[in-house]
Amino acid sequence: MMNRQNNNSRNRTQMRTKVFECVYQYFLNPSSEFDLEVGYEKDTFDGIVQYCPQIRELIAKYSKGFEFDRIYKVDLSILFLAIYEIKYNDDIPTEVAIDQALQLCKIYSTPKSSSFVNGILASIVGENLK
Repeated sequence: MMNRQNNNSRNRTQMRTKVFECVYQYFLNPSSEFDLEVGYEKDTFDGIVQYCPQIRELIAKYSKGFEFDRIYKVDLSILFLAIYEIKYNDDIPTEVAIDQALQLCKIYSTPKSSSFVNGILASIVGENLK
């Protein structure tokens, strides 16, 4: 059984990693049950699910040369989390969301994923600045 800790004893990076893992599991099996802490983890996961169509549309728009369904699920999970934080969570600075996404890429994905994810996020941020 998992030792549940409250949000005060866990840092944001640990909570973000937990959300990333749940988003990945959600893509594999949407009917899974997720053990998320109330607060950042639950709010972020629920927000990602709520805005899934809009986030998917952005990824499809900026993933030039890649069919959405062929993008690695790990990369999609990272992108969904980062895009949610950038577009829908005003508490997370854009730079932090991008940096954390790239850190997740380095840990969980392929060597080329960081540049792919960074390119999509940079395009989305650039669009928001126009």
